[in-house]
Amino acid sequence: MDADDRARFEVSSSQDGTTRLSFEGAWLLAGGLPQADELMAAVVVEGRPRKVALNGSALAAWDTAFLTILRNFNSLAAGQQI
Repeated sequence: MDADDRARFEVSSSQDGTTRLSFEGAWLLAGGLPQADELMAAVVVEGRPRKVALNGSALAAWDTAFLTILRNFNSLAAGQQI
């Protein structure tokens, strides 16, 4: 897997209080993935958002590891009432 295929994410905020979490590259178990707590830390760095929108349009590939991370992220978000 070359550097362009590695799993990465980007966080951006909008004025309406929505934070967009965008995923790029290959989110595969064998690829060394960011974990849900890393995603949450990036999302709340500027304060707790009203809601989080997920964008996977730039995903190159994914497997059940990505779904597990999303499930764990959802649990963390619910715990913070996001």
